[in-house]
Amino acid sequence: MHCLRRAVKNPTLASIGYSFPLRHAAPLLMLNRAALIVRPAKPFLEWAASLDDSAILPAVQGEQTVYLVPEYESEAEQRRVLQEVFTEVFESELHGWHTDPAAWPQRRTLAMFRQWFLIEMHSVVEDLCEYPIEDDENDTDA
Repeated sequence: MHCLRRAVKNPTLASIGYSFPLRHAAPLLMLNRAALIVRPAKPFLEWAASLDDSAILPAVQGEQTVYLVPEYESEAEQRRVLQEVFTEVFESELHGWHTDPAAWPQRRTLAMFRQWFLIEMHSVVEDLCEYPIEDDENDTDA
């Protein structure tokens, strides 16, 4: 990772001295992607609570996964994108809480997805970092 003269410190990470490099004196790179963020809603929380009696539930206001999805320019395209990706996102969120698919709801529809999650979609995604996007799951340096 090449550091630049200017770096932004995340307030949470600043306490341990972490900063990350930003593009310097270059235009922002607008990605050809949109962002999808889902937060658990009441049906998801009830499902999670039904799995055991630990009283531990997913955080609604905490940090969430951001899914990069195909870009869109209109509300109709946004609905089409959500229709295309909801199954994969739904399964990812279920798996993130409970890894046994037998415990997942079996008939997962877009309507159910909309009930189980608070959905945010953002059509503008800009990359502030100068280094390439990489797959952290397949890191071979470890």
